[in-house]
Amino acid sequence: DGEARQVVSEKSIKMMVRAHKKKETLKEKERDRMSVYDEDMQRERRKKAREKKQKGPVASDTLGDDSLFENEKVVFSKQKQESESTSRYNFTEFDPNMKKRK
Repeated sequence: DGEARQVVSEKSIKMMVRAHKKKETLKEKERDRMSVYDEDMQRERRKKAREKKQKGPVASDTLGDDSLFENEKVVFSKQKQESESTSRYNFTEFDPNMKKRK
């Protein structure tokens, strides 16, 4: 084979795990040292960056949207007139079509 294969040994895996753990503990210590004000400011910076990223080209570029608002002619077919169907139910107590019997 002309391909270069990366051999991952047990020793290199252990080194990567140690480095990752060390990085995580440093992050944890940094979070513990940070004041509430600093946390709020960091959260605001992230929020603004996210909003800026979302607004990007979508809000500013509307040149390609003209096909969305084309006028289309809608043609409706005439509905068939259905004759009023009579009920097979035999009213015994109340019939709305009969006059009051008082």
